[in-house]
Amino acid sequence: MLLKKILHLFPELKQEIWMICVGRLFSQIGHGLLIFSATIFWVNLIELSPTQIGIGLGLTSLAGIFGRLLGGTLIDSSSFDCRLILLTSTMISAIADFLFAFNQNFAFFLIGSFLMGLGIGMSWLAISAIITTIVTNEQYNEAFAVTRLSERIGVNGGIFLGGFAIAKMGANNIETYQKLYLLDGLTFLTYSSG
Repeated sequence: MLLKKILHLFPELKQEIWMICVGRLFSQIGHGLLIFSATIFWVNLIELSPTQIGIGLGLTSLAGIFGRLLGGTLIDSSSFDCRLILLTSTMISAIADFLFAFNQNFAFFLIGSFLMGLGIGMSWLAISAIITTIVTNEQYNEAFAVTRLSERIGVNGGIFLGGFAIAKMGANNIETYQKLYLLDGLTFLTYSSG
């Protein structure tokens, strides 16, 4: 009975929207696992300089812009399906995580940073385009709101879980961060298979 009351609070949207929400939740949990700890790992354990970290993060942002432009261009072309673009973007992001986990030097940090920005950038417009094709005009606000809510819950939940995992497994242990990167990569792969 309590569950029915709680479910009644949520808007009535198609099942596909809720699947996107669950996928974005898990994907963002993976992202949240690393959002605060990645710089600690790369500076303290891999001994990259803060300047090198800044260059990598800047490259991620630039690649994200390029990814958005590329994703938008591919969506506008008739030869690419939004789901294919989303699948490609999640695979690119998963590859970046695997590079981060197993190749700890500046060159691979830059490659991984570029791929992560590219993958995440490509995914945003594809997700939005998929949502707009599924729902009616009257449901746009609700569909985008629950999708963004699931993303925010995922990121914050991932930050909490990442902090907890680092506290339990050790902040000065490379394997801790490797496992977190692999887990993030698995969330991308899980999202792409959904």
